[in-house]
Amino acid sequence: MNRLLSVLLIAAAASLFLAATPDTPPAPVDLRIEIAPTSNGPYELLRERYPNTYTCTAMLFDEAHRAINMRAEVVLRPGQELTKTTNSRGIEMTLKGRIDAARTGAVAEVTVLRDGTLIAHQQSRVTLSRTGRTPVY
Repeated sequence: MNRLLSVLLIAAAASLFLAATPDTPPAPVDLRIEIAPTSNGPYELLRERYPNTYTCTAMLFDEAHRAINMRAEVVLRPGQELTKTTNSRGIEMTLKGRIDAARTGAVAEVTVLRDGTLIAHQQSRVTLSRTGRTPVY
């Protein structure tokens, strides 16, 4: 009798555990980071460069609808670090960009949270070179 009761309790606990887990896993996240010299202009072919600044851009894509869900951008000068947080539809994206004072490297770090749960974390590092300098291979 005790054995039958323990088997029934284990079966009940297992069914409760299986009912508590989500049926579908969360959709994968397509997160893209770009670090580039700052340039903009009214037309695609006529871009104006802004010396000594770099733009860190993070984009969260929705592949199902083929659209950009979120976009964050920070413009940095050498030796500067900035953070920008964007919220949309229960998703929070934080972009932290940093350029070293010597203008030799840049780092962009992106964290994406959905309802307080971490769903993506990505970091991009770029080695910068200035005009007139010998590239390092």
